[in-house]
Amino acid sequence: MTTTRWDPYRGPGPGPGPGQWRAGTAARRWGKVDGPDKRWWVAPAACTLGLVLSVWIDAVTLPGMGREGFLGMLYVVPAGLVLSSWLIPHRRRLRALRIWLGAGGFTLGFLIAKLLFAALLLLLMCFGLMWGANLHD
Repeated sequence: MTTTRWDPYRGPGPGPGPGQWRAGTAARRWGKVDGPDKRWWVAPAACTLGLVLSVWIDAVTLPGMGREGFLGMLYVVPAGLVLSSWLIPHRRRLRALRIWLGAGGFTLGFLIAKLLFAALLLLLMCFGLMWGANLHD
């Protein structure tokens, strides 16, 4: 009676030769590594929704971020990152790149206006404390 035993360290071929230590194990364990990705749209869609909500919240709450505000140009780079996550070919091996581009665009879009306004507020507070009136004058 012969049985086959799955060996996670043995690569394809007759024996564990050089370069075959872990070769092909992902394909044996999980199926095809590269191929069409059926869920390619999930990460770009979630990041697009997050970026749109972030821009809308900033436009409503922060001054100067409305339609006429020039600070709306801050979102060109984050929107480009999220857009590029939509345009990458729909292959499974590129899934991580799509996720990183979309998440990077969303994170940058979420933080850029808040960090800019925090730095501006800190700068104005420093100027106000150095040259402004204080209680001892």
